Amino acid sequence: MPQKSRFSIYTPVSGEHELLPDPGKTEALKFWQKKVGGYVETVRLVDNLIMLVNEDGRILGLPMNRAIPCMVGNVLTASYRKRGSTLVIEGIPEPQARRVLEELESNRRQREGESNAAKPQTAHL
Repeated sequence: MPQKSRFSIYTPVSGEHELLPDPGKTEALKFWQKKVGGYVETVRLVDNLIMLVNEDGRILGLPMNRAIPCMVGNVLTASYRKRGSTLVIEGIPEPQARRVLEELESNRRQREGESNAAKPQTAHL
């Protein structure tokens, strides 16, 4: 049976989302650390999803992530499963990754719309 494609969703502080191919087991930790800019901390979400962030992001004063404002710095979203007492982090299967990406984009657009609506309008005379 062929291996299904798996992806991480990369969300840099600018707020743009990008699907990145799963780096595979041997390169995963280095890949994640490079993308978040330091040691990795995990934040578990629903549906076996997990966010990977810079462990020292707040201490280092990293900027707020525009797409995920409760996080600072770059964010990777992946999936996880438990193998005994071990947490195995891996890419998200492609169909689910695309759905999560669409939801993240929708949330970002909605926040940007709310932000624009909150700005005072200038009267043109």
